[in-house]
Amino acid sequence: DRIMYIVLNHSLPYAFVNIYGPTAQHPTAEKEAFYQQLTELYFALSPTHQVYLGGDFNARLQCKLFEDESSIGPYIFDSTNTFQQGADVLENRTLFLGFAQRCKLYVVNTFFPKPLEQITYREIGTEEGAPWTRRRYETLDYWLTSARWFNSIKDISADHYTGVSTNHYPLW
Repeated sequence: DRIMYIVLNHSLPYAFVNIYGPTAQHPTAEKEAFYQQLTELYFALSPTHQVYLGGDFNARLQCKLFEDESSIGPYIFDSTNTFQQGADVLENRTLFLGFAQRCKLYVVNTFFPKPLEQITYREIGTEEGAPWTRRRYETLDYWLTSARWFNSIKDISADHYTGVSTNHYPLW
C-alpha cells in the first residue's frame, strides 16, 4: 500500500504517517483515491494525535504559483529556475497542495533556508554532484504538519550521504 502509519502512545499520542504518492504517470482516479484515503486518515488521527506526514509525494512545487498557496514556505529548491511542467506533473502538484490546504497543513521543509538540503531526488542518469540545478535534482519528498505542531519541528534536511544506492535522499 502507499500509506502506512505508526502511533506512539504518550500523554498526547504521536502519529507518523509515511506515504509514497503515485507518480505523474498514474491515472488521475488513482491519484485522487490516494489523496482521499490520506485525507480520511488525517482527519481520523488529528483530533487526538500530534500528526506528522512525510514521504515521497511525487509533487514538484518549483515555486509559488499563486499567493493563496499558504501551505508553501518561502524556501523552494532552485525556485528561480522553473520550467513548464507537463499536465500530469502539474496535476500531482495541484492534488498535493489541495490536500495540504484542505487539511490546513504546512509543507514544513519549505520553511527552512537550506538550498542543497531541500534536494530529495536525483534524476535518473544524473551523476552525483554539481551543478545543483533543476532538471538534474528536484524536491519530491516533504514533511507536513498542522499549525498547532509546526513549531515542534526545529530542522529538516535531506541526507545526501546515506551510503544507500538510491536516487532519493531521506529527510531528517
